Amino acid sequence: MTGLLAAFALMLGSVAQAQTDLDVPEDHAAAADSVEQDSNAPSSAAELEAYVDGVVDMAMFDNHIPGVTLSIVQDGKPVLIKGYGYADVEKQVPVDPYTSGFYIGSITKTMTFTAVMQLVEQGLVDIDTDVNKYLTTFQFPDSKFGPITLRALMAHRAGFEEVAKGMWVLDPTDIPTMGEWLRDNIPARVFPVGETTAYSNYGAALAGYIVEEVSGQQYEDYVKEHIYEPLGMTHTTARQPLPEGSRSAMSAELRDNLASVYSHTEGYQKKEDHDVIVPVAAGSVTSTASDMARYMLANLNGGELDGVRIYSPETAMKMQEKLYDDRPVSDYYHGFRTSEIRGYSTMGHTGATFTSFSSLLMIPELDLGVFVSVNGGDNNISPYEISERIIIHMIGDRARKVQPHISLSQEELEAYAGSYQTTRRFFKNFVAALTASSVKVSVTENGTLLIHGNEYIPLGQHEFENKATGMLLMFQANDKGDIDAFYSDVGSVYQRVTTSTDINQLYLALGLLFLFSVFQLVSGWKRRSDPPITNTVVKRLSMMLVVTAGLALVTLVIGGVSIAILASMGNEALFVYPGLGVTLYLTGVLLLLMFTVLLLIGMYPVIRTRELSVWRKAHYIIYVLVLLFFLLRASDWDMIGYNYW
Repeated sequence: MTGLLAAFALMLGSVAQAQTDLDVPEDHAAAADSVEQDSNAPSSAAELEAYVDGVVDMAMFDNHIPGVTLSIVQDGKPVLIKGYGYADVEKQVPVDPYTSGFYIGSITKTMTFTAVMQLVEQGLVDIDTDVNKYLTTFQFPDSKFGPITLRALMAHRAGFEEVAKGMWVLDPTDIPTMGEWLRDNIPARVFPVGETTAYSNYGAALAGYIVEEVSGQQYEDYVKEHIYEPLGMTHTTARQPLPEGSRSAMSAELRDNLASVYSHTEGYQKKEDHDVIVPVAAGSVTSTASDMARYMLANLNGGELDGVRIYSPETAMKMQEKLYDDRPVSDYYHGFRTSEIRGYSTMGHTGATFTSFSSLLMIPELDLGVFVSVNGGDNNISPYEISERIIIHMIGDRARKVQPHISLSQEELEAYAGSYQTTRRFFKNFVAALTASSVKVSVTENGTLLIHGNEYIPLGQHEFENKATGMLLMFQANDKGDIDAFYSDVGSVYQRVTTSTDINQLYLALGLLFLFSVFQLVSGWKRRSDPPITNTVVKRLSMMLVVTAGLALVTLVIGGVSIAILASMGNEALFVYPGLGVTLYLTGVLLLLMFTVLLLIGMYPVIRTRELSVWRKAHYIIYVLVLLFFLLRASDWDMIGYNYW
């Protein structure tokens, strides 16, 4: 189901999530390990360029990347702006880092939150006020989880369940506005406001819509007037490659310079259509390496570039402060994600669309920033890996230790081991079951923890350090002292898997239902020549048992085939889901519920009758129990009913 998971994971970034969190890189130990022995920062621009060339060339070869655009800034100026490969493979058009537009995905969110902070600076919004105050076209109902605030939106702590429905469109002539999409797709609230980080495209889009509501400008126009034009980012836009005349269409010049996007399929680069995203404030921006260099320079210089400010020095200080200061590990500033590399606090974000992946990574203390974007390939975190390698190389022997390591016994380490799942996920619907995944935390013989292929060294107080990068990770204990979650080194939160959230329990139920249904049908076939049952009720119940087994098998086959078809479609699955097959499967589950109730009621006469052997009675009882177990597990995932999203 890799293709299907990847398609649905795009709203997760990954998400998610990663999970598969496409937007949140996790498994990058190899990149860091390969430069761990670097002892000196680059001695010259030529040496740096040679090093970067090697890193990029290797990444392009390993990950089948058609084109890369890259910029590095340090000490208030660009030190390298360069393109690699092709903006158009078929026409052999090379990447121009000054004009070739690349999708930057969720890096857009940093611009959205910058716009929010501009409005805060003007006194037009308050980040701790209920967002309903700023909304005129719809309202969020009161909730036990508390009022939603801009602070929570910027920190991804509004408590929203993941949303994917309608985020992308195939028909560029029929696109709802961002406000309409937000109104029609209000997500479930699954966490109290401010309590748990659960990365949310919906939340970022909502912040962008508030910018529209308060400023009176369309989002695309606001960021152009208040961010791009002041910074001289002439090749950056939140507008999209739509038909001329559309309210959100980019200019012909920018469209002509937009890099083509590719998927690597069966050994060749397949050109894909450009993405069209409805919640533009969450990820529609295209930019160039040159423009992103200017964006980094402004943010590293307190919001000022070439004498022009996009926010005040006071706001600049807030932009490097955590919105919630309740954990010493990776989290969110007022607009950017923060973590640590080699003992230095970072400020940045990653981004992913269907085919394009990007990374923005800055270290304010070193006045250093790296931007990387690719227009294809089969590794969504390759831009982050490239950025991280370059950053570590440029830090050189200035790396510093976070704090002394400690030793924990195997027994103490085992308290952290187990399976965890991201808070950025679907919780209760069919897609939740399709995209369910978990992260395994295991204990090594070296006295460390192993997560995503990365080793973590204990520091004490439930904190661990990534052996390769120096990034920090922290576990959380509940009131009983049991470890029930961890905060990853890239801003994600993972909760320990429970019985009701363990997808393996559903797989077990499906497997048992399949096996026992086959057994019932085979047994029914073998009994066809047995003497007829005279008790009418018991006879009908015996027939119903066989019919239920047949229905169960048909339902499981329909579900399996439907999922296989969706998986084979890859990204296209998002546009055709749920389809007839999923609807038939869920209908079958409802029918199984009805038959199970009848069979459960009929258990009494079956047990009482003398016409059935003990063995047949056991068959009946066991199969009803299997049906109940399946329905219980299906209920855990809200799969009883037509809960598609």
